[in-house]
Amino acid sequence: MAPEKSDVSRRNFLKTMGATGVGVLAGATAKRTPEAHAEKGRKQQVPTRPFGKTDERVSILALGGNGSRSDQLMMHQALKWGVTFWDVWDSDRHHGGGIPQKSVGQYFRKYPEARKKVFLMTKTDDRKPKALTAFLDKALSDMNVQTIDFFVIHSVSYIGRLHSKTRAWSERAKSDGKIRYFGVSAHSRMEKVMKGAVVENPI
Repeated sequence: MAPEKSDVSRRNFLKTMGATGVGVLAGATAKRTPEAHAEKGRKQQVPTRPFGKTDERVSILALGGNGSRSDQLMMHQALKWGVTFWDVWDSDRHHGGGIPQKSVGQYFRKYPEARKKVFLMTKTDDRKPKALTAFLDKALSDMNVQTIDFFVIHSVSYIGRLHSKTRAWSERAKSDGKIRYFGVSAHSRMEKVMKGAVVENPI
């Protein structure tokens, strides 16, 4: 299925987001009719694309962050614009990037219905099943959710170095309903990592 057409290009959306974000943070508002608000919202909706070979559709832009005080505002505005793919991390660790898990938990406690709209991804550099279980349980608790849509082992440079029981661990986590999809990310040797994960030693 081809991605839905939209008159919003990535460049134009980022320009709009930046300009509107400054206006929101500055408290700038303008009087508009309900029709004008609706039209404005339609123009600012981010397009979606298929998530791999699944039936999921995710926004072509993902929401990240760095643990700033504007996290709650950022998440709220992201949903208005249709940015439903949220890249999350554990801010209790020294590495990472994305929205802090605890900020997501605060948002979902305040707006529980928002969880249905979000495709939630979190990532860890843990490799062994015991550590993965501890990370996953903490992530679910931090974010106040029952399930994580996409659980990622972060920064893999060689697929063969993953623990031999990692695939079995991911299948158990899926069957328990704690995760829906499982994968790896890479910053080097990306082609080999992807081929290794998908073809040679799928996990």
